[in-house]
Amino acid sequence: MWGLYSIKENKILEKSYQDWITNGTKDVNYKIDAAYSISFRAMVQYRTGNVYRQRPTKRILFRWYWKGDNDKWIPYSEEHSTIIERALVTNRAEVEIDVEGEKYDLNLLEMTQCHSSSSIKIRPILRVGPPLAQQVLVINDNEETSVVLHIDQSFPKYWTLPCKSVSKVPLNFKTSSLGKEIGRMMNSTIFKAGHGGLGTLCGKDPKGFELTSIHIIQNPTMWSNYMYQKGKVMSSFNSKKNDEFRYYMADHPFATPSIDNTCNEVYLFHGNKDSAIEMMCNDGFGISFRNAVISGFGGLYFAENSSTANMYAACSFCNSDQCSCSDKYQEEAEFSLLLCRVILGNVYTDTKFSHSEYDRRTKSPTTGMGYHSIMGIPPAPHLPRELIVTNHSSVYPEFLIRYKRKAEPQVIELSKKTVLGINHSSSSSEEEKEVHEDHEEPQEEGVGLE
Repeated sequence: MWGLYSIKENKILEKSYQDWITNGTKDVNYKIDAAYSISFRAMVQYRTGNVYRQRPTKRILFRWYWKGDNDKWIPYSEEHSTIIERALVTNRAEVEIDVEGEKYDLNLLEMTQCHSSSSIKIRPILRVGPPLAQQVLVINDNEETSVVLHIDQSFPKYWTLPCKSVSKVPLNFKTSSLGKEIGRMMNSTIFKAGHGGLGTLCGKDPKGFELTSIHIIQNPTMWSNYMYQKGKVMSSFNSKKNDEFRYYMADHPFATPSIDNTCNEVYLFHGNKDSAIEMMCNDGFGISFRNAVISGFGGLYFAENSSTANMYAACSFCNSDQCSCSDKYQEEAEFSLLLCRVILGNVYTDTKFSHSEYDRRTKSPTTGMGYHSIMGIPPAPHLPRELIVTNHSSVYPEFLIRYKRKAEPQVIELSKKTVLGINHSSSSSEEEKEVHEDHEEPQEEGVGLE
C-alpha cells in the first residue's frame, strides 16, 4: 500500500534526489524528519537507526493541466499539481485550490474545474504522468484507514499515440483485424426474435447491418476518469453479491466480449440520436445520465445485441428513432451506435425484469445495497436482456459505428486475430489506420486561471 509524502517533504526529497544524481553514485541518506531516512540508491525508507525495518519508495513524476480559452493545455503550478494528486490518490471526488486569492473547485470524477463562486464556466482538466500505484493507503481525519485500488491507466494498444486531446480516429473496417471484429460483432449479435416493430427497415426487422465507417474515440480525460472509476469499483467488488450473476452467466454468456472479469467489465452497445452520441464522444455520459434520471429512467441502458441498441438509433434523414421515411430513403439512411466499455461491478440479476419497475426508481438495488448495475432478464424468452448502469463514469464510449439497415444477412470476413476482450491486445503495426486529426501537446505557458 502506497502513500504520498507531504508537499514540503516532496520538495525536500526532489532537491535531495537531484543533488544525489549530480554528485555521482555514492549512496547518501537524507532524513525526512527525526524518525525516518531515505536511501536513494536502494529506494527505501527506513526508521532512523534501524536499517532492518525498510519500506520501498517510488519517485513518480506527474503534472496536472487545465484547458484555456485557446484550447491549449496549461499546467498547474507544482504546488497545485501535488495538491490535486494527493486528493486523487486519497479517493476524494473534489478538491479546492487557491490561486492568488481566487478559489477553484476541481471535480476529479468529471475531470473539470470551475470557479468556486460560479459554475457557469467549466473547464476540462488533465493528468499527465505514469500510472498510479497499485494500492494506496488512505488515512482520513479520524485516523481510520482504508485501501483504494488504483490501476494502470495506459491507453489501449490500438490507439494512436500521443493522445493529448479528444480525437476520432478512422478505422479501416474492411481490412484491419479490429474493424472486421467489430463488423462481425454488429451482425452476429442481432436478436433473432425481433423487436416488436422498432428499429425496422421498411416495416421489417433488418437481417444485417452494413458498416459505412468506424471511428475510435480517443478522449484522454474521459479515459482517466473511467479507469479511476474502475479502480473504485474493483476496491468494492464483492464476489458474494455476484454469485447469482456468475452462475447465470456460466450458462448464458454475453454475446459481446468480456474485458475484465475482476470487475465484470464488458463491451456493450448503446443507440441514440446523432446529437446525443456526439455529446457522449466529447463529454461522456454525464449529461445523458442526468437526463435519464430526470426523465425517470433510473440510469443508462446498454445492450449486448446490436439490434436492441439499433431500436434507439435515429435516421440520418428524419432524425427520428421511429423512422417514417419512404422505403427508398430508409434503404439509404445511416444510423449510429456506440460500442462502449462498461464496468458492471456488482451486478444485481433481475430475472423478472420490466422497464416500469426501474422507470419509477423505487427500491433500486443500486441505491444503498452495494450494487453497481442491474442486468434485466425479461420473463418472456422472446425479449432481449438489458443492462442498467447508474454511474456515468462506469462507461467509456470507445467506438462510433455508422451503418445501414439491410434486409439480408451481411457476410463479414473473419479476422485472423481477435483484438477485443480478455487476454487480447492489438499490435498497432498490423492495424491499418487512415489519416486522423493531429493531437495537441500540453503547453508550458500561462499562469492565471479563470
